[in-house]
Amino acid sequence: AMISTVHFSVQYDNAFWSPAAKQMGYGDGGVDLKPLPAALDVIAHEFTHGVTQATAKLTYQDATGALNESISDIFAAFIEHTYQANENDNFLIGELIGKSGPLRNMVHPADEALQYPQRDHMQVYFKTKQDNGGIHINSGIPNNAMALMTVGGTNDVSKVQLPRGLGWDKSEKIWYHALTNFFMSSDDFETAATKTIAAAEDLGLPETDRNVVECAWIAVGVLSGECK
Repeated sequence: AMISTVHFSVQYDNAFWSPAAKQMGYGDGGVDLKPLPAALDVIAHEFTHGVTQATAKLTYQDATGALNESISDIFAAFIEHTYQANENDNFLIGELIGKSGPLRNMVHPADEALQYPQRDHMQVYFKTKQDNGGIHINSGIPNNAMALMTVGGTNDVSKVQLPRGLGWDKSEKIWYHALTNFFMSSDDFETAATKTIAAAEDLGLPETDRNVVECAWIAVGVLSGECK
Protein backbone atom coordinates (compact mmCIF):
# COMPACT_ATOMS: atom_id res chain seq x y z
CA ALA A 1 0.00 0.00 0.00
CA MET A 2 1.11 3.57 -0.68
CA ILE A 3 1.24 5.51 2.57
CA SER A 4 1.19 9.29 2.35
CA THR A 5 1.04 11.51 5.43
CA VAL A 6 -0.14 15.11 5.25
CA HIS A 7 -0.12 17.81 7.96
CA PHE A 8 3.20 16.38 9.11
CA SER A 9 4.53 18.11 12.24
CA VAL A 10 3.88 21.85 12.80
CA GLN A 11 4.86 24.55 10.28
CA TYR A 12 7.05 21.94 8.59
CA ASP A 13 8.72 23.49 5.54
CA ASN A 14 9.48 20.26 3.76
CA ALA A 15 8.28 17.01 2.24
CA PHE A 16 10.09 13.68 2.34
CA TRP A 17 10.30 10.04 1.40
CA SER A 18 11.16 7.75 4.32
CA PRO A 19 13.27 4.81 3.06
CA ALA A 20 12.72 2.87 6.28
CA ALA A 21 8.96 3.35 6.52
CA LYS A 22 8.50 3.45 2.73
CA GLN A 23 6.10 6.34 2.96
CA MET A 24 5.81 9.98 1.97
CA GLY A 25 5.26 12.89 4.32
CA TYR A 26 4.24 16.48 3.63
CA GLY A 27 4.34 19.49 5.89
CA ASP A 28 1.94 22.42 5.81
CA GLY A 29 4.76 24.92 5.36
CA GLY A 30 4.58 28.18 7.22
CA VAL A 31 7.88 30.03 6.97
CA ASP A 32 9.22 29.72 3.42
CA LEU A 33 6.69 27.39 1.86
CA LYS A 34 2.96 26.95 1.39
CA PRO A 35 1.33 23.55 2.11
CA LEU A 36 3.44 21.09 0.16
CA PRO A 37 0.72 18.64 -1.00
CA ALA A 38 -0.67 21.44 -3.16
CA ALA A 39 2.01 20.84 -5.80
CA LEU A 40 1.85 17.87 -8.17
CA ASP A 41 5.58 18.10 -8.89
CA VAL A 42 6.42 17.92 -5.17
CA ILE A 43 4.30 14.78 -4.77
CA ALA A 44 5.88 13.27 -7.90
CA HIS A 45 9.36 14.11 -6.59
CA GLU A 46 8.81 12.24 -3.33
CA PHE A 47 7.05 9.30 -4.97
CA THR A 48 9.97 8.92 -7.39
CA HIS A 49 12.34 8.48 -4.44
CA GLY A 50 10.32 5.37 -3.70
CA VAL A 51 10.66 4.16 -7.28
CA THR A 52 14.41 4.79 -7.17
CA GLN A 53 14.69 2.88 -3.91
CA ALA A 54 12.86 -0.06 -5.49
CA THR A 55 14.93 -0.05 -8.70
CA ALA A 56 18.41 1.50 -8.92
CA LYS A 57 18.82 1.87 -5.14
CA LEU A 58 21.06 4.92 -5.62
CA THR A 59 23.06 5.72 -2.49
CA TYR A 60 22.02 9.03 -0.91
CA GLN A 61 25.50 10.57 -0.76
CA ASP A 62 27.75 12.85 -2.87
CA ALA A 63 27.29 12.68 -6.66
CA THR A 64 25.24 9.49 -6.40
CA GLY A 65 22.90 11.19 -3.96
CA ALA A 66 22.70 14.23 -6.23
CA LEU A 67 21.75 11.91 -9.10
CA ASN A 68 19.07 10.42 -6.82
CA GLU A 69 17.69 13.90 -6.10
CA SER A 70 17.89 14.86 -9.77
CA ILE A 71 15.92 11.82 -10.87
CA SER A 72 13.14 12.87 -8.51
CA ASP A 73 13.10 16.35 -10.05
CA ILE A 74 13.28 14.86 -13.54
CA PHE A 75 10.22 12.68 -13.07
CA ALA A 76 8.47 15.49 -11.24
CA ALA A 77 8.79 17.43 -14.50
CA PHE A 78 7.72 14.47 -16.65
CA ILE A 79 4.67 13.72 -14.51
CA GLU A 80 3.61 17.35 -14.27
CA HIS A 81 3.97 17.66 -18.05
CA THR A 82 1.74 14.61 -18.52
CA TYR A 83 -1.11 16.07 -16.47
CA GLN A 84 -0.51 19.83 -16.66
CA ALA A 85 1.54 20.43 -19.80
CA ASN A 86 3.27 23.80 -19.81
CA GLU A 87 6.61 24.10 -21.58
CA ASN A 88 7.95 26.66 -19.10
CA ASP A 89 6.37 25.74 -15.76
CA ASN A 90 7.11 22.02 -16.09
CA PHE A 91 10.82 22.72 -15.71
CA LEU A 92 10.15 24.67 -12.51
CA ILE A 93 10.05 22.70 -9.29
CA GLY A 94 7.68 23.80 -6.52
CA GLU A 95 6.41 26.91 -8.28
CA LEU A 96 3.06 26.51 -6.53
CA ILE A 97 4.39 26.18 -2.99
CA GLY A 98 7.34 28.61 -2.79
CA LYS A 99 6.30 31.82 -1.07
CA SER A 100 8.85 33.81 -3.05
CA GLY A 101 8.65 31.85 -6.29
CA PRO A 102 9.87 28.48 -7.64
CA LEU A 103 12.26 26.40 -5.57
CA ARG A 104 14.35 25.20 -8.52
CA ASN A 105 14.61 25.74 -12.28
CA MET A 106 15.95 22.93 -14.45
CA VAL A 107 16.59 25.24 -17.42
CA HIS A 108 18.48 27.84 -15.36
CA PRO A 109 19.49 26.03 -12.15
CA ALA A 110 21.74 28.83 -10.87
CA ASP A 111 19.17 31.63 -11.20
CA GLU A 112 19.62 33.73 -8.05
CA ALA A 113 15.91 34.59 -8.05
CA LEU A 114 15.12 31.02 -7.02
CA GLN A 115 14.57 30.04 -3.41
CA TYR A 116 17.21 27.32 -3.79
CA PRO A 117 19.70 28.06 -6.60
CA GLN A 118 21.72 25.07 -7.76
CA ARG A 119 24.91 24.36 -9.67
CA ASP A 120 24.58 23.96 -13.41
CA HIS A 121 27.98 22.75 -14.66
CA MET A 122 30.79 20.51 -13.42
CA GLN A 123 33.12 23.52 -13.34
CA VAL A 124 31.11 24.80 -10.37
CA TYR A 125 30.36 21.43 -8.70
CA PHE A 126 30.09 22.19 -4.98
CA LYS A 127 32.19 20.03 -2.67
CA THR A 128 30.88 20.05 0.89
CA LYS A 129 30.23 17.71 3.79
CA GLN A 130 26.84 19.30 4.42
CA ASP A 131 23.60 17.95 2.98
CA ASN A 132 25.10 14.49 2.32
CA GLY A 133 27.75 16.06 0.12
CA GLY A 134 25.66 18.79 -1.47
CA ILE A 135 23.08 16.51 -3.04
CA HIS A 136 20.39 19.19 -3.37
CA ILE A 137 22.65 21.85 -4.89
CA ASN A 138 24.62 19.62 -7.29
CA SER A 139 21.52 17.87 -8.60
CA GLY A 140 21.02 20.93 -10.81
CA ILE A 141 23.69 19.57 -13.17
CA PRO A 142 21.83 16.44 -14.36
CA ASN A 143 18.61 18.45 -14.09
CA ASN A 144 19.91 20.79 -16.76
CA ALA A 145 21.16 17.89 -18.89
CA MET A 146 17.62 16.47 -18.89
CA ALA A 147 16.09 19.82 -19.86
CA LEU A 148 18.58 20.28 -22.70
CA MET A 149 18.07 16.80 -24.13
CA THR A 150 14.29 17.22 -23.89
CA VAL A 151 13.71 20.63 -25.49
CA GLY A 152 17.16 21.89 -26.49
CA GLY A 153 18.69 25.16 -25.33
CA THR A 154 21.99 26.49 -24.03
CA ASN A 155 23.89 25.74 -20.83
CA ASP A 156 24.51 29.00 -18.96
CA VAL A 157 28.15 28.18 -18.14
CA SER A 158 29.57 26.36 -21.16
CA LYS A 159 27.33 28.16 -23.68
CA VAL A 160 27.07 24.84 -25.52
CA GLN A 161 23.86 24.96 -27.50
CA LEU A 162 21.54 22.13 -28.45
CA PRO A 163 19.48 23.34 -31.41
CA ARG A 164 16.85 20.66 -30.76
CA GLY A 165 15.70 18.28 -28.09
CA LEU A 166 14.21 14.82 -28.28
CA GLY A 167 10.79 15.87 -27.01
CA TRP A 168 9.12 14.85 -23.76
CA ASP A 169 8.06 11.33 -24.74
CA LYS A 170 11.47 10.10 -25.94
CA SER A 171 13.31 11.74 -23.07
CA GLU A 172 10.96 10.21 -20.51
CA LYS A 173 11.39 6.74 -21.99
CA ILE A 174 15.19 7.07 -21.92
CA TRP A 175 15.31 8.16 -18.29
CA TYR A 176 12.86 5.51 -17.11
CA HIS A 177 14.64 2.77 -19.06
CA ALA A 178 18.00 3.88 -17.67
CA LEU A 179 16.68 4.07 -14.09
CA THR A 180 15.00 0.68 -14.12
CA ASN A 181 17.43 -1.29 -16.29
CA PHE A 182 20.88 0.30 -16.18
CA PHE A 183 21.47 2.48 -13.11
CA MET A 184 23.17 0.88 -10.11
CA SER A 185 23.55 1.94 -6.49
CA SER A 186 26.94 3.68 -6.85
CA ASP A 187 26.43 5.45 -10.18
CA ASP A 188 27.61 9.05 -10.49
CA PHE A 189 26.99 11.69 -13.15
CA GLU A 190 29.42 10.21 -15.68
CA THR A 191 28.00 6.72 -15.44
CA ALA A 192 24.50 8.18 -15.64
CA ALA A 193 25.54 9.92 -18.86
CA THR A 194 26.88 6.76 -20.48
CA LYS A 195 23.88 4.75 -19.31
CA THR A 196 21.29 7.19 -20.64
CA ILE A 197 23.06 6.98 -24.01
CA ALA A 198 22.99 3.18 -23.71
CA ALA A 199 19.30 3.32 -22.81
CA ALA A 200 18.58 5.37 -25.93
CA GLU A 201 20.38 2.77 -28.04
CA ASP A 202 18.59 -0.08 -26.27
CA LEU A 203 15.27 1.58 -27.06
CA GLY A 204 16.20 1.59 -30.73
CA LEU A 205 16.60 5.36 -31.10
CA PRO A 206 18.72 6.49 -34.07
CA GLU A 207 22.27 7.80 -33.75
CA THR A 208 21.06 11.38 -34.24
CA ASP A 209 18.94 11.08 -31.08
CA ARG A 210 21.75 9.43 -29.14
CA ASN A 211 23.96 12.36 -30.15
CA VAL A 212 21.45 14.75 -28.56
CA VAL A 213 21.67 12.82 -25.27
CA GLU A 214 25.47 12.89 -25.41
CA CYS A 215 25.56 16.60 -26.26
CA ALA A 216 23.37 17.43 -23.26
CA TRP A 217 25.92 15.81 -20.96
CA ILE A 218 28.78 17.57 -22.78
CA ALA A 219 26.99 20.89 -22.29
CA VAL A 220 26.93 20.47 -18.50
CA GLY A 221 30.56 19.32 -18.38
CA VAL A 222 29.96 15.71 -17.38
CA LEU A 223 31.27 14.31 -20.67
CA SER A 224 34.12 15.81 -22.69
CA GLY A 225 34.37 16.29 -26.42
CA GLU A 226 32.42 18.08 -29.09
CA CYS A 227 28.76 17.73 -29.89
CA LYS A 228 28.00 15.87 -33.11
